[in-house]
Amino acid sequence: MKRLLCLLLALACLTALPGCRDHEERQEMRRQLDYANGHTQPKTYEDCALNDGTILEEQVLCEKNGITLTAMGIYEEEDFYCIPIRVRNDSGKSFDCFAYGIMTVDGWAVYGDFWLEVVAGGMDDEILRLDKDDLRYLDEQNIHEISGTVYGYFDEGDDAIQESFTITLGDKAEETAGIPGTVVAEKNGVSFWYLETIRQDYFVTHLFCVENTSGAAVFLDFGDEGVVVNGDTQEPCFYNQSVQVPAGAKALYEVTLYDSDLEELGLDGFDDIVSLEFTLELDFDQHGIQTMPVRLSLEETA
Repeated sequence: MKRLLCLLLALACLTALPGCRDHEERQEMRRQLDYANGHTQPKTYEDCALNDGTILEEQVLCEKNGITLTAMGIYEEEDFYCIPIRVRNDSGKSFDCFAYGIMTVDGWAVYGDFWLEVVAGGMDDEILRLDKDDLRYLDEQNIHEISGTVYGYFDEGDDAIQESFTITLGDKAEETAGIPGTVVAEKNGVSFWYLETIRQDYFVTHLFCVENTSGAAVFLDFGDEGVVVNGDTQEPCFYNQSVQVPAGAKALYEVTLYDSDLEELGLDGFDDIVSLEFTLELDFDQHGIQTMPVRLSLEETA
């Protein structure tokens, strides 16, 4: 009898779950409709500014098929630049809106993302976050221009949105600092710069910059042979990283070796590393895959 009661209770709970979900969806729909119609107080971003005081004025990023996307401001968190995006849906259909992947900030490639579902007739806000770690060489510059692509699709119908956008924060100084490094490889409009070596307790990172002046987006991947340390007397270390660089942009690229690699190479410490050799694969949008060998002599760049 107890088993039967437990079974009936479990069935009742399972039956109630869709109703709970429907209730939550109805509440969210009502909230978005009230927000769009001014029945609830819209979110404000009056104190939305970068740490240096730079303010982003409200800007419409996309207006298409009854969908309006507006950048409401910009502010900083510890690891991200944050841009509130307001989406209004007057299309008559539910709409999913998102932006993800590589964007650019003053010509530097940066990963960013946001996602938002807006009901027909509704309006809502979400935060576009840009990873500061990709922009460490912008610390002493004023951010001027942010570019990316927004995507969207409707629950009904085939109309979809794929629109490029540009956010402008104001005038920028005519002269900006160049890439603070040394070119160690070049091929077909792609330059590979050595920037610096960053030592930590258990690993060392060799930081590079990829500059793409080829006129086409390029995807860089690490060759299968790994990294050769200190010439051909050492065994290659396995390493894998990929990065996408839009046309006319720059992106950071890291080659990291761990203390476990040192043991396999027979080295006593990271200071014993004097050269690195590896091959990059360049996958162009229009020109196919090409290879670019890289050799870094740390003694010459010191």
